[in-house]
Amino acid sequence: VDSHSVHHRHSRLIASSLSLKMGPCLGKAKKGGDAGVIEHSSVTNDNFHKTGAKVGQSGANTKVALNTQNNCYAISGDGTVIGSCHLDCDTGYWEVVVGKNPAGLNIGVKRFNPKKPVSLDGYIDGNSNDASAPSWCLDKSAIDLKEGDVVGICWDQTDLPMVSFAVNGEYNPMRGSVNRIRPANDVCPAVSVTNGATCELIFDGRQFKKSPPSSKFTTIVCATSLI
Repeated sequence: VDSHSVHHRHSRLIASSLSLKMGPCLGKAKKGGDAGVIEHSSVTNDNFHKTGAKVGQSGANTKVALNTQNNCYAISGDGTVIGSCHLDCDTGYWEVVVGKNPAGLNIGVKRFNPKKPVSLDGYIDGNSNDASAPSWCLDKSAIDLKEGDVVGICWDQTDLPMVSFAVNGEYNPMRGSVNRIRPANDVCPAVSVTNGATCELIFDGRQFKKSPPSSKFTTIVCATSLI
């Protein structure tokens, strides 16, 4: 076999390998009230955000408005809104911009099993008595939130605390954090609003107001599968 043929076959193998790594994948996501939506996307630097989380299901009295200019969600009304996919990734990061009446806003995560859905008309808190769908959130006694504050939520299954918060870019992992969640399955990003509270929910990493506190915290990647 001459050297030209060997080189040609080697190049084809490399191209095939790259095609498998960069090929299209299916990202599962749910919209409020939908059983499920499958989206096609190619995993590249330019459109990697397409496999990320979006707003998912929400309470009957909540209002969710997508700002198409910046791909962020304005949340108001009364009840809870969760992300479109579970936090199956080892680490993740998203942001909430505090709006009106911060006292009526809770920021954190909630267990939600789509096969056994629960009402999202209530509110997330750190003392949930609902064993089937508990929630965990920022301890507001440790952090005094104000309108305009940017809260970065850091999800970490590789270390403790599992849920920590950065406020306006200042990160103290022990302030207002959630140390451990067990089991960690079926856990979604969540916010709840009441008494006129509002906020903006940001999953798109291109629109983050602040840099994550560590390079290991990146945009949420929803579970994907190759067909």
